[in-house]
Amino acid sequence: MGDVGVLTVVRRLHGLLPQENRPAPVDYTLPLYGFVASLLAISLVLLPITLRPVSDASTLAIGAAVVFATAYCSVRVAEGVDGAWTASVFVHLALTFTFGPLGALAASLTQAAANVIRMKPGWFRATFNASNYFLTDLSAWIVFSTLVRLHQGVLWGACSATVAAVVECTINNGLLSVVIGLASRGKIKGWAVFRGTMSSVLLYNLGYGWAAYGAVLLYGVAGTVGFTTTLLPIVLLQGFLVMLAHRIRAQQQERTEHAKEREALLQRAIEASDAERKRIASDLHDGVVQTLAGLAFSLAARGSGKTADPQLLEAADTLRSSVTDLRTLMIEIAPPDLGETGVDGALRKLLEPLPARGIEVELEASTATHLPADKTSLVFRVAQEAIRNVVNHSQATKVIAKLRYVDGTVTLQVDDNGRGFSAADRSRRREEGHVGLHLLNNAVEASSGRLSLTSEPGHGTSLMLTLPCYKPADR
Repeated sequence: MGDVGVLTVVRRLHGLLPQENRPAPVDYTLPLYGFVASLLAISLVLLPITLRPVSDASTLAIGAAVVFATAYCSVRVAEGVDGAWTASVFVHLALTFTFGPLGALAASLTQAAANVIRMKPGWFRATFNASNYFLTDLSAWIVFSTLVRLHQGVLWGACSATVAAVVECTINNGLLSVVIGLASRGKIKGWAVFRGTMSSVLLYNLGYGWAAYGAVLLYGVAGTVGFTTTLLPIVLLQGFLVMLAHRIRAQQQERTEHAKEREALLQRAIEASDAERKRIASDLHDGVVQTLAGLAFSLAARGSGKTADPQLLEAADTLRSSVTDLRTLMIEIAPPDLGETGVDGALRKLLEPLPARGIEVELEASTATHLPADKTSLVFRVAQEAIRNVVNHSQATKVIAKLRYVDGTVTLQVDDNGRGFSAADRSRRREEGHVGLHLLNNAVEASSGRLSLTSEPGHGTSLMLTLPCYKPADR
């Protein structure tokens, strides 16, 4: 029954931990091979020279088990960061200072084993990790044991342990930085990695070293009970961090699901709006536009007959102008070529009427902008609203539109040299009911995009849309 209970606890604890993806493949190079092989060789040479048997194997085993547990339950500091936090460093130091090289070996092997089981790093990384752990722990022991021989006293011992912890931290991060630099073939500067990691972990290691000496003192006074007393808070802290990370991850997943639901709702609303626009445009084209075009043709024929009638010709011209306006309105409502020529072709159609209104047009559009339908419609609506604002409100004489597709992201930029507006003007217009861009911004954010509007009175307006999306060929 006891074994079943332990297994149940282990399974539940494992369920709280996030599933780790396999690390990216190592770019093996001869210098990298040589460096890791040299670390392994040095470790193997030092093992028989430094190892000494200990009389308290049970306490050593308990410490090694705590190292394994804390390393296995390591948690990521942030999503997407290739590194995890664990309090096992403190236990490493406590075992090393208390039991010497054998404590360092036990801590190193159990930490490496936990990483192999949890992270699945592969044999090369596992070899480096085990060698790195052992050499750094052994270095800390050499520094600590040397310093405590020079002088007696609790304060001196605590300071010696702190210095040893700094040495361990420095060597550990130094070796890791060298490996990263070699694996990246010089693309990542090892010194920059070393400086960054040291600045973030040095303070913790100062505390670890000081506290680890407390484990040495308590072990000397109370044996196994004293040693495990210092480890219990570490185990509880690691458990708390696992629970906290689990809750944060659950909240992130919930937010992601809500965002997906919101995006789906907005997408359905956009699709429904597009369908209604197309229906209205189709009805106009098949009904009113055809009727007016036929009527204009008939009036022109009658007005230019044997008995010419200027009034009929004028009426025919008026009807033809109305038909043109209706067709322009149809393009704004639902551009007929959006699905065929892509958003770049539709953008050109939107800009065509502007020169007749005295607005110079400059267009830079990528030729490879045939995007998925759900993104095409959104990009077009933003462009349509931006150009409509230029025509109706900006008093601009020139508009520059740029449409680009780079690395799976569409960028639309619309600039004008109009009168611009202030933040107060924008708030006033929103209160008056002009909320076109505001509503579109919600749809853009739901699609993981970004819509920004920059303007100053007398300095024109710039609209920028950034939308991640992929062409069918990119998938």
